Amino acid sequence: MSSIPIQLPSESSYWEFASGINVISKETGFGPVEPWGTQRRLIHAIFEGLKQDIRQFIVLKAGQVGATTEIQKLSQFWYHCFPGIQGVCVADSDELRDFCRDNMTIMLAELDEEGNIPDEDPKLRRNNKNMISFRNAGRLLYQTSGARSGNRLGVGRGFALGHCTEVALWSKPAAHTYLRTRWADKHPARLFIDESTARGRNWFYDLWVEADDAVDIQRIFLAWWMNEQNSIVSTDEKFLHYWDDKLDSFEQRCDRDIQRRYQTKLAPEQWAWRRWYLSEKAGGDERVANQEMPFLPEQAFEASGESFLGYHLIQRCRTTVKKEKKPQYFRYEFAQSMEDSRVLKTTQSNADLLVWEEPESAQAYVVAAVPANSSREECDTGVVSIWRATRDEIIQVAEFASTECGLQTFSWVCIHLLGVYQVQRRTFILEIVGPGAGVLQELQRLQQSGWGTRGVTSVSLRKVVGPITHYLWRRPDSLGAGAALQWKSSPELSSLVLRRLQDQLDCGRVRVRSPFLVDEMERMRREADKFVSDGRTIEEHRLMAAALAVESWSKQLRPLFKRVQGNATSKTVMNRLMENVFAQLGSGR
Repeated sequence: MSSIPIQLPSESSYWEFASGINVISKETGFGPVEPWGTQRRLIHAIFEGLKQDIRQFIVLKAGQVGATTEIQKLSQFWYHCFPGIQGVCVADSDELRDFCRDNMTIMLAELDEEGNIPDEDPKLRRNNKNMISFRNAGRLLYQTSGARSGNRLGVGRGFALGHCTEVALWSKPAAHTYLRTRWADKHPARLFIDESTARGRNWFYDLWVEADDAVDIQRIFLAWWMNEQNSIVSTDEKFLHYWDDKLDSFEQRCDRDIQRRYQTKLAPEQWAWRRWYLSEKAGGDERVANQEMPFLPEQAFEASGESFLGYHLIQRCRTTVKKEKKPQYFRYEFAQSMEDSRVLKTTQSNADLLVWEEPESAQAYVVAAVPANSSREECDTGVVSIWRATRDEIIQVAEFASTECGLQTFSWVCIHLLGVYQVQRRTFILEIVGPGAGVLQELQRLQQSGWGTRGVTSVSLRKVVGPITHYLWRRPDSLGAGAALQWKSSPELSSLVLRRLQDQLDCGRVRVRSPFLVDEMERMRREADKFVSDGRTIEEHRLMAAALAVESWSKQLRPLFKRVQGNATSKTVMNRLMENVFAQLGSGR
């Protein structure tokens, strides 16, 4: 048996080898096939990366571009070139795993004289559910990243060749981390490929973004328009029906971006195909069409799933944040007592408190607090969000966020920020589900006895903090007068306040300044009547704090402003007209 060569094979040698491989095509049946443009781009990008000693590749693909099949052919080529190499193919489900193994078996087969696949392949020693073993001592394992199997991926084994397919659908993102720890670092022929459609701003999106700044990872995007099959000839009736010799505004933006980034101009035949796909394949649903057949990488991630805010509103929030001045950066340095703790200026990377506006003589402030593991048990970030409120809008002025803050120190942060942003009208809303109840107890002990301080009395502490209007929570289905101190979430109530935040953002009454908050908005998706957060780790407490701030503003401060100010501060004639109309409806006139 020959030793593993140091010199990697060329791209041309791969295509020569691949031309003799038979595959099953849904369009042409069983036999050799000509590679599509997307497959040629994929292989070219991988071999160009290998020349630069890049060994990990992340492939974001449109649907039906032939990426999985081509990577299987490349894997077969790798086993042919490098005897004894150990590899793994990991799928999101048992069905896809079995399909991949069967597909590889068919591609490995050498047909007999009648053109049939023989019962035994001379290249293989073993071929079962979990492994293909080659006669040159190479082995290819087949695994599934499921709810249970994901924890065991790669345990006790090392791999020099890896193919992970439909990664975005893996049920456990940690499975990919486990597997990565088993990748070979020194093998001269090591090669690892992750490929998937987008499926939303989930953990695969995190993987894609992080790879942009990586040294040993290259990103590859395979768009629908890179496949020449996705085209309708100009004599076809479908072309005459769907092509009108002009692009709409969305298509024009995509056309400009494709020309700028990829130096490619799409032909009318391609535009006709995309319109046909949108209308007759995706049922006119642009979200589905952009998810399955994206023009650009970010479009695939934006379009997947039903977004909390929608693409255009997210972009509006992003634009607003970019125009804001940079915040001041601070960090808390906690001591044994509250008054011995300090707030220090720091750099952006070390900050846990961002301040866009220092305290001023404002009309009102809302302080919204969501302790770690409260609103969402999986989210370990504690957040205190401060908003300046007027009758017509609510503006973010500061944001504290930390994963290293206990119940007592989190209560100190709440007390400190309530004391700093001290005006006559000031409300405090705290999530009290789970650990939030412990924070409320800490706050009550602080206010009653000065517990956690160096002998500060409750009277002197109240002078520092000043009068606070606590939020009073009532069950939505309760007709009684009873109320509990602070907010108590449930999935239904969380959905309610998030929808209220959504409405106020859409109306332009909420001004967001934190880019991290916008990130969480982008990750939030609607599934039926509930909202879920996508990503490798769950981060949504900034978003919940913003939603609670809007809840407190709309229920406590805005009615007060209306009673005191009436229509005096209405911004436009239309606002005053609409308020007068609703007032008349309310009075029955």
